[in-house]
Amino acid sequence: MKGSEKQIKWAEDIKERAINYTRNGLAFAKEHESKELKVWENILAQLEKGFAAAQDAKWIIDNRTQFDPQQISNMVARMSR
Repeated sequence: MKGSEKQIKWAEDIKERAINYTRNGLAFAKEHESKELKVWENILAQLEKGFAAAQDAKWIIDNRTQFDPQQISNMVARMSR
């Protein structure tokens, strides 16, 4: 990943937080046989794919609000309707 050491660390923290939050949401949905299960699976797949393709720490940092747990929850709610 391109960027300064500080940018890369920050981007990695953003990625880790988003992935962990989504994995926890997916685990909860599986455990409770939630109707949102497929949504959580889809979001996790998209995050993993997008983060794997990200070459620039600055891009992740600039778009960090998209990866905030609250935003992820909002997306699950919208997609589950």
